[in-house]
Amino acid sequence: MILDFNYQDISNNAVDYCIVGSGPAGLTLAMDLAKTGKKIIILEGGSLNWSKESADCYKGINQGDDYYDLDVCRLRFFGGTSNHWTGWCRNLDSSDFYSKNISGVNWQINKADLDPYLDSACKILEVDSQFENKLLSKQFGVESQTFNFSPPVRFSKKYKHEIEQSKSITLLVNANLTNFIFDSSKVQYAEIQSFSNKKTFVSANEFILAAGGIENSRLLLWINKINKENLIHRNSPLGEYWMEHPVFYLGKAFVDRRWKDSYLGLNYLTRKKLGILNAGIRIEGIGDEGTTALIKDIMCVAPNLGKQIASQFKKNLVCAAEIRGAWEQKPNKENSITISNSEFDQFGIPRPILKWKKSKFDILTIRKTMQQVNAWIMHENLGRFKYNQWVLDAESFPYSREMGGFHHMGGTRMGRDLIDGVVDKNLKVFKKDNLHILGSSVFPTGGHANPTLTIVQLALRLSSHLKEKILN
Repeated sequence: MILDFNYQDISNNAVDYCIVGSGPAGLTLAMDLAKTGKKIIILEGGSLNWSKESADCYKGINQGDDYYDLDVCRLRFFGGTSNHWTGWCRNLDSSDFYSKNISGVNWQINKADLDPYLDSACKILEVDSQFENKLLSKQFGVESQTFNFSPPVRFSKKYKHEIEQSKSITLLVNANLTNFIFDSSKVQYAEIQSFSNKKTFVSANEFILAAGGIENSRLLLWINKINKENLIHRNSPLGEYWMEHPVFYLGKAFVDRRWKDSYLGLNYLTRKKLGILNAGIRIEGIGDEGTTALIKDIMCVAPNLGKQIASQFKKNLVCAAEIRGAWEQKPNKENSITISNSEFDQFGIPRPILKWKKSKFDILTIRKTMQQVNAWIMHENLGRFKYNQWVLDAESFPYSREMGGFHHMGGTRMGRDLIDGVVDKNLKVFKKDNLHILGSSVFPTGGHANPTLTIVQLALRLSSHLKEKILN
């Protein structure tokens, strides 16, 4: 059933599960929990489609490095940011879950804890579930990586009819969370408000906040503030260690045609030896016209090399490519979500302030990765790299239209305890028995893989945990 809270009321305010957010995290969880026949309500702050009044709630303040406007890099309506997702899928590497002295924070689960949900998650996203890292060179530690691509799935389109017909799920759109009512151990009610200024309370046995990688922090910071810091412990790192994947063009290359449109990285032992984090190098072919233009440029500065490449190009052996990187950012406490003291949305909730800076270490990760991959390329005579100059000698990033992947991670990270994190390994908020947080905001570290597949895996794992909780 789908209802619009601007105009309609819910007939039963007491449910088994109350899920805040209808993006990939919230909808995956709801659809899986619905198999139990339990009553579920999904609270979506926006409408079934984009609306100006809902998008306005996502406006925020950027401090630090240049970044996208916060109402542009995320979407606030049914289906969430799956509505502008481009479909890149890859699961996290085993090493992404390893203890990392270099980052100071760790996952409390490992890849084996998510693997049982890989096939189901890939079925939801409509992608092949086979992902492989193939070692290409033991000497250089270079490996090829697999990305699979969703159509991409739009979660609103995928599940709308099923939710309309569901006897278990109620999707309530234009239902904005404004507060949680709770005691020392449990949340009793979610307070919600419509754009038409209607208000009500929803009671549930379990509450799951799945509002996104910025909004999870923002809502909890606000609710914590108006409840004198009694929801999240004041010493928890709420809003802290926010991360993105830096995404930049790194240079151009001539490569053996076999490596056109390939994905390369370094294995864990090599990264550990180099003292860097995970990164992916994407070699993207630019076609025959682009190849011809680049050969002419080389002829002007290195005629002999240009002639050699031109000869190989005529034999269909090489092509030109652009080199693009997306990589793991070192978690930094100062990179954070806070809330404004002077700017508010129409519900009186402070707008988020994103404080995000990339570091010299972040440049080091991609520089050393590029150099190691290039050393292998040169050793095997597979081509030539031409670096963008900042990759080699800059201590800061260049201005670019592409600054990140819209991959909002951290802020409510998984930890060992309430000083180390906001949620435990089962995504339960510390000291609150029935409040869970779902989405990439729980990531302690980010790897370099696009987070959607991992988010869906986490949602299925949380569903299993909540089902087991009923049995116990």
